[in-house]
Amino acid sequence: MTDLLALPEIQTGAIPFFASLLSALVFLAVRPSWFVAGGLVGFYASAMAMGVFDLSPTRSVNRVLLLGIVFLVVAIGLNLVPAFKDRGKLNLTARGAMIGLVAAATCWLIWSATLRQGMPQALMTFLFAAAYAGWVIHMIASEGMDTLRKLSATCFLALSTGACVVLGASALLGQLAIGMGVACGALLLIATFRKEADVDSALIVPVVVIITALGVAGVVFAKVTWITLLILAAIPLAVRLPVPQAWPRLAQSALISAFAVAVGGSASFLAWWQNTQSASYY
Repeated sequence: MTDLLALPEIQTGAIPFFASLLSALVFLAVRPSWFVAGGLVGFYASAMAMGVFDLSPTRSVNRVLLLGIVFLVVAIGLNLVPAFKDRGKLNLTARGAMIGLVAAATCWLIWSATLRQGMPQALMTFLFAAAYAGWVIHMIASEGMDTLRKLSATCFLALSTGACVVLGASALLGQLAIGMGVACGALLLIATFRKEADVDSALIVPVVVIITALGVAGVVFAKVTWITLLILAAIPLAVRLPVPQAWPRLAQSALISAFAVAVGGSASFLAWWQNTQSASYY
C-alpha cells in the first residue's frame, strides 16, 4: 500500500481527483457556495500524499501552500461581510483589493531569490510576476465568465503550468500544479452534469493564487520563461470564445476545454522546445 501511494500517478492523479470530487459533492449538498473549495481539498490532499505539506515560509513550495490557506481565509472573510458583496458577487472594491493583495503576495513568494538578480532585473521580475498574477485573477474571478468557463480556465491553466514547469526542470512544483489541475478537473466534471454547481467569485481566488504562484515560481526557480507564462495568460481569454448555446452542456464544456487545451498545449510545446534547445548545448 505504501508503494502504491508513492506513485506520482496516485499522488497527483487519483488522490486529488477523488478528494476534490467527494468534498465538492458534499459542499454542493450542504453549502453550495463552497463548491469550488473542493479543488483546494484535492490540492492539499495531493500535497500531503507527496509529503510536502508544510506551512512554514522557509522555501518556495511552503510559501505557495501557505498563500493558498491565507487567501482561503481572506475569501471566507469577504463572503461573511455583506458590504463586499453586490447581488451575491464581489463588488468592484473587493475585487480590486484582492488583485492588489495577490500581486503583492506573488512578489513576496519570490522576494529573496529575485533580489539576488540585481535591482534592474529584480524590478522587472517583480513587475512581470505581479502583472501575471493580477491579470489571471482579474480574468477568472470576474463576473464575465460562467461556471464552465471559469473551471475550464483553472483546470487547464493548472495542467499546462504543471507541464511547463516539469519541462523547466522542477518536478515538485510541476507535480503540485498538475495535482491542482486534476482537482479542478473533478470540479469541471461535476459542473458539466449539474447546472446548480456555481463558482463563488471569492473562493476561486485561492485556487488561482496557487496556480499563478506555481507558474511564477517555475520562472524564478526553474527554467520556465516569461514568454511561456504570457501564452498561459491567454487561456482565460480563449475560454471566452463563443460556443453554441443550443448545444448540450457536455458538448459546450468539451468545446470550451478544447479552446483552453489549444493554448495550454502551445505553451507546453514552447517549454519543451526551449528545453531541447538548452539541452543541445551540453
